[in-house]
Amino acid sequence: MLERLARVPWPAYLGLVFLVAALWRLFYLSRLMASPLGGSLSEDSAIYWRWSEYLDHHHLQGKNPFFLGPLYPYALALLRPLVPGGITGILVLQALWGAAAATLLADAARRLTHRSWGIVVGLWVALFPMAVFFDGLILP
Repeated sequence: MLERLARVPWPAYLGLVFLVAALWRLFYLSRLMASPLGGSLSEDSAIYWRWSEYLDHHHLQGKNPFFLGPLYPYALALLRPLVPGGITGILVLQALWGAAAATLLADAARRLTHRSWGIVVGLWVALFPMAVFFDGLILP
């Protein structure tokens, strides 16, 4: 059986890692949106959301010195017109990016060690609770 698994091409494993990570994150988001917390923002998240609104209305020109990391609000300001669904749409996009990150980490682990470790690392990152939780927040 291990011989058959060894003959499966590596991109198939990467696809499996992406699929598991994406489905798990989207399942989490569906549960989150069904709860009273769905669509609401914590104070830190609201700061980034308002900052991106300001940048969107002022052609990406800020007025104050940066007191938080500036890249995330600029990315939000660029993505918000392109992604439908407001907060939920951005969270779905972040969930897919998190799934892509799990896939890239699986491939990096395979290149550094062995195929089996790549699969283990990829599935571990795909299902890691804190990574899934942070993909469901409007935070960098």
